Amino acid sequence: MTFALATNDLSGTAPIPLPPSTLAITESVRAELDLDLAAWAEMTRDPRVLAEIEALRATVGVGVVPAPLLPTFERLLELALSTGRARRLHGPEVERAYLALFRSTPEGERQERAVDAINHALRQLVGRPLAGFEVESRGPGSIRLEIACEELRLALDFDGHGLAVANLSVET
Repeated sequence: MTFALATNDLSGTAPIPLPPSTLAITESVRAELDLDLAAWAEMTRDPRVLAEIEALRATVGVGVVPAPLLPTFERLLELALSTGRARRLHGPEVERAYLALFRSTPEGERQERAVDAINHALRQLVGRPLAGFEVESRGPGSIRLEIACEELRLALDFDGHGLAVANLSVET
């Protein structure tokens, strides 16, 4: 995977629009991202992943993440956020910036759509008497929560990919 970036001094000129598949990185978090990428590179033994990390370091350094590197960038942000590294090493402001960046990635957007779908399904239960609920293990790292209210039954799946509405049905 090869990426070429041209940089010119454009001070005083209008910003150049990025392609829609490119994520812009503000200067305020570039140094922290570089530190996290460097730490990840030190732990990585896979040459392919190392090449992606190094390419990502180069592009983040100039303020962009091109589409081919978005999955690697998402993984970096997931690691930094889920382990608490972002807050522990860089503070809450950087953690919030990382979260905003993650939400701008395809995986972050997918997770936001899943949360919206779950909230929509849960709103269908508001004001209805609870008839019952059940939690079921569906295998390693996979749980289903079923909630029954009057004639409605909602099933939510929790697994390594996040949370999703499995089923919302009307029972007669």
